Amino acid sequence: MQNEQLIGARAPLIDCDHVLTDMPRLRTGFMLRERFKLPDPYPAGFTGILAPTGFGKTQLLAYWFYELRSRDVDTLWLSGKDLDGRDMARPFRFRMEASKAAQRAVFIDALDDACSPDLLAPLIERGVAIFVAGSEALRSSLPFTRIIDPEELRFDRAEAAFFVRQRAGGTTCSPNDLDRCAGIPALLNIAVADMGRLPRKLSLARGEQGLASEWLMAALARLTQEERDFLSSIALFDAVSPQLANHISERRDGSRRLARLAIRTPLFMRSGRNAFALIPIARDHLNGLSPNTVRRNRTHRFTARWFAEHGAYAEAIHHALAGGDQAFALSLMEPHLLELVAAGELERALDWISSIPRDQLIASQDLCLAVALTHLIAKNLERARWVLAHLTADHRLIVRALYASRRDHYDEVETLLAAVSAPERLTKIAAACYANMRRCADSKRGLWTSARSTMPASPVRSDDAPLRLTRSVAVFLDAERLLTVGRADDAVAAIEPLVEECEARLGGAASLTALASSMLAAAYLQAGKVDQAATLLVERLDAMAGHSIPGVIYTSLLTAARLAALQSNYTKCLDHLDRLEMIALEQDFPRLRALALAERVRVYALGRQQMLASFTFGTLEKVQLEIARDMPIDAARIDLEVLLARAHLLSSLDKQEELAAVLDQAAAAAQQLRRTMDLAEIEALRTARAGGPQDAPSGKGWRIGTADWRSLMARLGIERLPLGSLRTDAAEDTGIEVLEKPVMVKLTSREQRVLEGLSNDLSNKAIARDLKLSSETVKWYVSRLFDKLGANDRRHAVNRANALGLLRLSFSRAPRDAGGGELTALRAARIGR
Repeated sequence: MQNEQLIGARAPLIDCDHVLTDMPRLRTGFMLRERFKLPDPYPAGFTGILAPTGFGKTQLLAYWFYELRSRDVDTLWLSGKDLDGRDMARPFRFRMEASKAAQRAVFIDALDDACSPDLLAPLIERGVAIFVAGSEALRSSLPFTRIIDPEELRFDRAEAAFFVRQRAGGTTCSPNDLDRCAGIPALLNIAVADMGRLPRKLSLARGEQGLASEWLMAALARLTQEERDFLSSIALFDAVSPQLANHISERRDGSRRLARLAIRTPLFMRSGRNAFALIPIARDHLNGLSPNTVRRNRTHRFTARWFAEHGAYAEAIHHALAGGDQAFALSLMEPHLLELVAAGELERALDWISSIPRDQLIASQDLCLAVALTHLIAKNLERARWVLAHLTADHRLIVRALYASRRDHYDEVETLLAAVSAPERLTKIAAACYANMRRCADSKRGLWTSARSTMPASPVRSDDAPLRLTRSVAVFLDAERLLTVGRADDAVAAIEPLVEECEARLGGAASLTALASSMLAAAYLQAGKVDQAATLLVERLDAMAGHSIPGVIYTSLLTAARLAALQSNYTKCLDHLDRLEMIALEQDFPRLRALALAERVRVYALGRQQMLASFTFGTLEKVQLEIARDMPIDAARIDLEVLLARAHLLSSLDKQEELAAVLDQAAAAAQQLRRTMDLAEIEALRTARAGGPQDAPSGKGWRIGTADWRSLMARLGIERLPLGSLRTDAAEDTGIEVLEKPVMVKLTSREQRVLEGLSNDLSNKAIARDLKLSSETVKWYVSRLFDKLGANDRRHAVNRANALGLLRLSFSRAPRDAGGGELTALRAARIGR
């Protein structure tokens, strides 16, 4: 093996959740210098090496990785070089796995390629020890506490000669060898020494992919033909539809076979709930062995029917078209295209329409109507005109009325519906749209007195699926508008009967039921009905979050996150937002990811975590640019969310001048989009610092309900009065210290209880009596708290703990009993309730 073949070589392939035991590892027998070793215990916080390309940062990171693994430390590995466009959600799956255990050490190679801010922020928050390698450009942007100077790691000529002799078995090295090694970064010389033990067939001279291919072929050769065929089928399903692959692996027969294979071969890793997911390189290798187009198309068609049976019509249409089954796709698009477009599947609907010949799109008036409306919503006017030309006059009026209804032009809707000459001759979906727009026009005029009243008579039977579909879409649009303009009580009244009807007729697993339930939970929360929202989410959150419709995923998870924030459970809130981000990345929905990031900025800003909020906001701006470039139809809404997130961040940093300008821009955008609740949020931010009004503002050209205003104020941490069964504790200007940068402090459970005693102004003797410890032990714990928090006295420690989020944002002195004696912390807590 030539030395120059190792220059720039990377460490062996490592997956974050699976140890590839058969892969070659770095041998540490030749490591004689202490400068490469980590101290014991390993350093907490950040440890980083920033050096130019080709230095050998990955080799050092891998060496540390195996060193900690040998100490039985639970470690995780992520390399930005392994990320590509097909699996951009991997950093977020990794992040969620990393957050499950507080004692893990995380290794991140090629940090420049691993989207650093949004990956690091949650790890910083949870106090995980982080080891990173990246370019020197990151030196000024990342707050490392321990930076390894690359110049200290270079070897001189004598050291290089020593390692070359070791590799050659102790023989003398030639001058050419010394010339090649002198000046090469130290870590590449380590590779020269350690690679001497590898078999020649696994030489790194062929590159990492060649090494991985050899290793995979050796692992597959130990399996029978039947086992290889089974793995090939799983790999194909994983490439076609990961959701269906997870379903197969969770079945009893499939999980048993995979469990037996996982014992014999290191080809599997845990991914989410799936304990037997193929590692990406094995999946790609198995699919590359037999690229059978006929088999792949047959798998797509089977997947389409499986999704259709489970009510996931968007995925069913996608797989039907991918498998070449246009007839089945058209049969699903005719009754469900309007529902999917209303649920946020506009981009995918346009892709489906573009892949089908035009003559098939105009074969049915109902399908033609849905296609025309889709093109109008997407501003594809030329295509919309072509489709409209193949509709009858009455059907064209229906399309124009639907489009006007979407823009809230109610006068135009009534005029267009009055011009329909023969409602009895309309097709099934058109007739249902006609009846529902009549009802919605009345309801938006204030003439609809009861949401539980029966629907108007229609030419279509009330039990037909298209009628239920379009009636549901009309109610969804009506409820969404009511929530936007701050009429949550009316939205609850509108959506409750639809949920009951969907459960009775379609069951709890149907798409309409999930969509209606998610919107009802959002309406409950906005109306201040916290108990009802919590009950509904506890029963149905997993089903709603696992749905295929983006609107269901976004509404349910965002409502759950806001509910957790109201209940001061910020860990659970961030978990919900993590899940929403991961789903948005896996299913390629940048709009959902932007909304989740904006809500995360709000949460960090409310908790005074300015650094984490800044990291997250930087990622949000990147997603904003991506949406502006690829999806201009959503750009205005996302621009408003970015402005609101920036306003929350500036408010937490007390930058009042910049905040005023941003709020003015956000108010102009919200007025243009007619988003009354966003206007109310802007008004709340303007008046929060001055002890804002507790009553809903009026006389500003917009009004919202009192319950909506109080719910908004509570969510922003401004409301100080009970809201239903909820009591929020907001931070007051009482001299509580707010740190400029968050310091990661990890407390044991006993230290946490001692800190709670200090916050209640208990003496050491009272804390000792409450915890059943000696006074000397409590003094020792108090001293440790002072050291960890950098505090000078008890009150200073409590203030810093409060600023770091280790205590509730507001607290009071502990009450005393009638005899003047101090109460225990347990009794004080009971009295405080």
